[in-house]
Amino acid sequence: MDGQTNLKNVFRTTELPISQKNSIIQSVTDSYDTVKQNLIKGSIKLQIVANVEFEKPNTSESINTHVSTKQHSLTRIEDLDKIFKDNLIADLVDAIDHAKVRGSGWSEATVHKLEMKQTRYHPILG
Repeated sequence: MDGQTNLKNVFRTTELPISQKNSIIQSVTDSYDTVKQNLIKGSIKLQIVANVEFEKPNTSESINTHVSTKQHSLTRIEDLDKIFKDNLIADLVDAIDHAKVRGSGWSEATVHKLEMKQTRYHPILG
């Protein structure tokens, strides 16, 4: 690749296994090893994105929507546990709660797709 950056080492989307079709949080928690094995080397920003179906109890109504975390910086692999548990999982809980409140009465029904998105970045040091 004459002078071109290999984009696979700059941007990467990894499909994560869905261990619990009815629990996005459990599926993300269970996919920790997949996340760790598929990290781009160097400083990166991580984000979890899920396609989730929500249902309204006692009706036949359902909607498919995406919920996602914010992007979180990971500069050292040693910090992955903390970023994963304290930031990504917490963001996902907030995103699901927000989706439920926004629709008033919706509850999480089925996780259809779960992805980890990564972007390489170069933090500015001062």
